[in-house]
Amino acid sequence: LGAGSWGGARKWAAIQGRARSPVSVGSAGRKAGRERNCDSDSTAMDAGIKLNEDVMDQFNAMKIYKKGQARKKFIRLHLNSTEDFLVVDKTPECQQECTTDPYQQLLTLLPEKKCCILIYDFSYDTKDSPNRNELVLILWCPTGATAREKIQFTSASNMVKTKLSLKSSIQSTNKDDLSIECIAGALGSEVTAVEGTTL
Repeated sequence: LGAGSWGGARKWAAIQGRARSPVSVGSAGRKAGRERNCDSDSTAMDAGIKLNEDVMDQFNAMKIYKKGQARKKFIRLHLNSTEDFLVVDKTPECQQECTTDPYQQLLTLLPEKKCCILIYDFSYDTKDSPNRNELVLILWCPTGATAREKIQFTSASNMVKTKLSLKSSIQSTNKDDLSIECIAGALGSEVTAVEGTTL
């Protein structure tokens, strides 16, 4: 399985859904108390990855916000140093959101050779209902990432989507997969505009 083979990684991940993966990053010998997990059901299938409680806190802040407060548009998730928890990226570029075009800012935060998971609050219009919003999971697995990391994040993204009850998700290997047209397709056939861009 080549490091740049995204299709091979997905096939391998599918195989591991029927048999325990040899790429398990969970271990009783790790420092389990270092990160808080939401509950025992938060473990990603076969990857041993759990969801840090801060992810839930920030997700709920995106989902339920007070009137008059600035609305947080996205969070980026990555693995901690021991590769057993998904945590919120606290780097300044991920915390200081651009107010004019946060989606373009998000695109600049996609690493060339590392996977990550993003949750973005898309604003969009449909033929019958303008000014709608939906939180969408974006799985970023660039071709430069290793096959092992692709398997980890593919498995973890399924766990995150289920745990956070997200309706829509997008798997992407390059930025073309994240065009406004592709986002509209994920949101539904009736979408007429996304993030202020008319289709």
